[in-house]
Amino acid sequence: MFKRILVAMDDTEPGRHALGKAIELAAVTGAQLRVLHVLDLADLARDAEFVNWSEQSAERMNAGQALVDAAVARAREATVDADGVLLPVETKEQKVDETVVAQAADWSADLIVLGTHGRSGLSRLLHGSVAEAVLRAAGRPVLLFPPEKDE
Repeated sequence: MFKRILVAMDDTEPGRHALGKAIELAAVTGAQLRVLHVLDLADLARDAEFVNWSEQSAERMNAGQALVDAAVARAREATVDADGVLLPVETKEQKVDETVVAQAADWSADLIVLGTHGRSGLSRLLHGSVAEAVLRAAGRPVLLFPPEKDE
């Protein structure tokens, strides 16, 4: 089955939900789990006078690393063999989805797990869909978890 599961997550409800499901799957299959957080720094205004890019970048890197560390700790509490990677995207030419796909290939992941925001229509058009782009380019199985519906 799956030996190496890459879960790409952010600090959102869908990201946390996908992490939980990836941990469950890794625990059942005995797979290694790699937690990936791709930190998009390209949106920081480097030329704006009121923004200290270095300070903002460092703060976001620290928060991103804390997210990865907490996710890895959560997996290890479930007795899952886990590690974590924080990868910054610093230019508009770099894409979050391409970074996820490249990390999956570099690490030889058997499966990529992602949460989706469930956007549609204009919102999806304006924000794009990282999950959809990963699904199209991954070249390996991708498991997507939509937001949980309140019942």
